[in-house]
Amino acid sequence: MLVCVIIRRSFLTEIMKVFFAVAGVLLLVAVSNRFMLLIHRAANGDFSILTLFKMLGYYIPDLLALLLPLSLFLSGLLVVGRLYSDREMVVLMACGMSWRILLVPLMRFATLIMVIVALLTLWLMPAIHLQRESLLVQEESTVLLQTITPERFHAIQGGRVIFYVEKVSDKEHHLQGIFIAEKPEHPKAEAEPFQWSILTAHKGQILKEKGLPYFLLLNGVRYEGKPGHKDYTKVSFSRYERIIDEKPKKVPDFHRVTPTLALLEHTEPGYHAEFQWRLSLPLSVLIFGLLALPLAKTSPRSGRYEKLLPSILIYIFYYNLLAMSKRWVENGSLTPLLGLWWVHVLMLCLALYLWFGQSISIAIRLSGRRRA
Repeated sequence: MLVCVIIRRSFLTEIMKVFFAVAGVLLLVAVSNRFMLLIHRAANGDFSILTLFKMLGYYIPDLLALLLPLSLFLSGLLVVGRLYSDREMVVLMACGMSWRILLVPLMRFATLIMVIVALLTLWLMPAIHLQRESLLVQEESTVLLQTITPERFHAIQGGRVIFYVEKVSDKEHHLQGIFIAEKPEHPKAEAEPFQWSILTAHKGQILKEKGLPYFLLLNGVRYEGKPGHKDYTKVSFSRYERIIDEKPKKVPDFHRVTPTLALLEHTEPGYHAEFQWRLSLPLSVLIFGLLALPLAKTSPRSGRYEKLLPSILIYIFYYNLLAMSKRWVENGSLTPLLGLWWVHVLMLCLALYLWFGQSISIAIRLSGRRRA
């Protein structure tokens, strides 16, 4: 009994060390990749450089929720695979111990990781998504103040408004040589051409009041007319204010920012899919814990990494099935009653098959040795 306790503690200590090492490496790679994507978005003017690191911090809980199950799976494969390749499992079995002695410490640790992932997906991630979307909405209204590039055309309001600035001063964002072209959202008739509005001004500013950014133009001219027609109007002005956004932006009301319990109040398929997805990530931790032990079994001659590639393929297959099932539920191709649960049942059956198959093969070998 004491020997079993020592073996389990040693195994738990080793798998924890490998888990944190693997999780650290995976998180570093994922954060670096996300950082490059955010830099590209910041360069395109989606938000300012000052907001980049806030956005990166908001993505870390998402990355952890996806990487922690994978880290547990890989750490279990590496540690148990080393025990087989170093013949330590052979010694344990020769002493009358089963390979399933490692199940208890592995599943205890998996339960702890499952609780952490559940806290991330069920509680923290919706709040983080809300904060991230709110930040993007705020940046959408103020990003022009920080990302205006002189001698470059900028498009806002879905490309309906185009503006150009010759020079931008460093202090208070004073603009010089301003050109703004705007077309209406819809023409009066389909065959009738758009009536453009052209604004030119010697100087101006972009200001903000009550959450509404607007152009303040000084000493300019406004032209209104249809392209190809001679009838147009021309109005000179000394001061002109033009709102950039017609109304303050609001955080989009979609299921990712909805609290978990509030998802149950909706009947739309998208909310059911999101609720099942949030539960699927914690459930996958336990299933990966069950899969790690039988998949890590290797022969001493083949080495500890023999089953690593097939195991990674199983991981990819598992999560791709979850992602596809989520989309099927969202678009109504799959009933929410079946939802994502059938994927977990399938992988659980695979784990049980590997467990019983390995137990039967070991029992057959032992019985053959006794007869010999």
